Amino acid sequence: MWKQISFLCLQMCVCQTVFSQQYTDRVLLGNEQSETAHGFTTYCPQYVDIVSDGLLGEIGRSCLRYENNPYSGIYTGINGGEYSVVLRVDGTKQNYITAKYSGSDTGYDIYYTADVDGKVLSNVAQSLVQYSTTPKAPEAFLYRTYSIPRSETDGKSEVVVRIRSKGRYYQYGTPGVFTTYQRVLDQDMPPLYALYTHTNPSFSVPSDEKQGNIPLYNEAPLKSGVETDLDVIKQKSIDVINGRIDKILKNSSYSGGTGYDIAFAASAYTMPQYAAYHNPDVVE
Repeated sequence: MWKQISFLCLQMCVCQTVFSQQYTDRVLLGNEQSETAHGFTTYCPQYVDIVSDGLLGEIGRSCLRYENNPYSGIYTGINGGEYSVVLRVDGTKQNYITAKYSGSDTGYDIYYTADVDGKVLSNVAQSLVQYSTTPKAPEAFLYRTYSIPRSETDGKSEVVVRIRSKGRYYQYGTPGVFTTYQRVLDQDMPPLYALYTHTNPSFSVPSDEKQGNIPLYNEAPLKSGVETDLDVIKQKSIDVINGRIDKILKNSSYSGGTGYDIAFAASAYTMPQYAAYHNPDVVE
């Protein structure tokens, strides 16, 4: 009998160890107990709302449009509600942060950003979570992961993560006119459901959470006439990239000519599948 008890205790310890290794810390947004334990703070509580009827009946936390957010400065209305939480980190390793959101939610390019201990982690080019007008994965939860610079975590046991909401960013605005790029947040944000810190770059979804139905590749709905052969898709992508490299190197009617183009060709210089591979014209 004592052997059986010892074996059961060992099993419990192993299960707890495996579960704890999935993440360093987790805050369940909208859950009062979890938020309190993680120092949930917002200076604008009327613009940060709990969503009690989220995907699969889960609770989440939404940021609402906020025309007078003082952090918008002279650009009234571009930022909505925001909040912060305190999350544990491992001060001896590379840390990552992951956000959980619904693949059913939509929005016109509205997005969330994250700051870690006052430093901007994500921005418009690399938003923490961004929504489009088409659902990304209906009836399923999705996860977005970012690495946290070690300068913000080394020697620390916890960090303050600030979540901010923003309106659509339009990349083709008028140069010098900021408001033609960053637009006003004109709708309430869909909720985030959880935030995690972890040291494994490949986030492991906690086994105690609902996931929903994520379609397999061969089950995903397709538009008529869409190529499905992965080898063909890959070759078409290579052809497009090679075409761009050719225009950069020939400097014909190509209207690019930016530092990004140089970096683009330089990256392809080490990749055998591209025309820039060990091509002396790239170096010249």
